[in-house]
Amino acid sequence: MHPLFRLVLVLVAFPLFLASVVACDDDDDPVTPPDPGSIDGIVLDEEGQGLSGTGLLLTRSGESDQNATSGTDGTFSFTGLTPGSWMLAVTPPTGYEAAPNQSLSVQVDVPEGAAAEVTINLQSEESNGNGENGENGEVEEIQLTTALTFSPDDVTIEPGTTIRWVNAGNVFHTVTPDGHSEWNEAELSSQGDTFEHTFETEGVFEYYCAPHLDDGMTGTIRVESGGNGGQDNVQEEDNDNSGGEDGDDSEY
Repeated sequence: MHPLFRLVLVLVAFPLFLASVVACDDDDDPVTPPDPGSIDGIVLDEEGQGLSGTGLLLTRSGESDQNATSGTDGTFSFTGLTPGSWMLAVTPPTGYEAAPNQSLSVQVDVPEGAAAEVTINLQSEESNGNGENGENGEVEEIQLTTALTFSPDDVTIEPGTTIRWVNAGNVFHTVTPDGHSEWNEAELSSQGDTFEHTFETEGVFEYYCAPHLDDGMTGTIRVESGGNGGQDNVQEEDNDNSGGEDGDDSEY
C-alpha cells in the first residue's frame, strides 16, 4: 500500500474512532432524574381539629392528576411527585367552607427528595362570621373577569360586611393587598374559585391582581359606617319643621 494512501486512511479513521469513544462515555453516564418529592397535609376546622371528608385534587401541567380525601384525623398525602410547583384544589365537605384568608386553590412547591407540608383551614358555614350569619348578614360579590378586571372595582360597604371574590374564568388571578395587611394574598387559579374576607375596621383598602397589575387590574374597598345617617337626619329635621309650623297655626 502506498504510504500516502495509508496516511489518508488514518486521517479518516481517527475522527470516527474518537466519536465512538465519546458515544460510549455518554452511554456510561446517563442523566440521573431528580428524586421524587411528596406532600404531607392536614385539614383543620375552626377549632383546630382534624376534618375528614375533604376532597383534594393535585394538578401540574404535563403530569397526571392525583386525587385524595382527608382521613378521619384530617391528614392526607401525595407521593412520587416530580419536584416543582403543583396546584392543590380543595373541595370542603358539606357544611364547611374556606376559613378567612384561606384559598381553595393552593400552590405547593414540592422539594426534591423531601415532603412539602400543607395546612388547609376550613370552618362550618353556621359559625363563619362572614356569610349569612355574619354580624350584619351582608355579602357583596366581586367578579375577577377574563377581561382582567375586578367587577365592580370600587365598592363601599359597612363594617361587618363580607366581600366574596369569585374567579369568573380559567385565568390565574390573585387578590393582593396594596400597602396594608387586612388580609393575606389569595390565589384564585380556576373558574369558580372564591376568597372571602369580612371587614370590621373602617378605612380604604386597595388591592390588585399581581399577574395583571400592568393591565390595570386593581380594586378598592371602602368601609364606612352610618351610610344612611345623612338621610335620617334630613327626615328628622323635616319632621321638626313640620311640628313648628303646626304650632304656629295653633296660635292663630
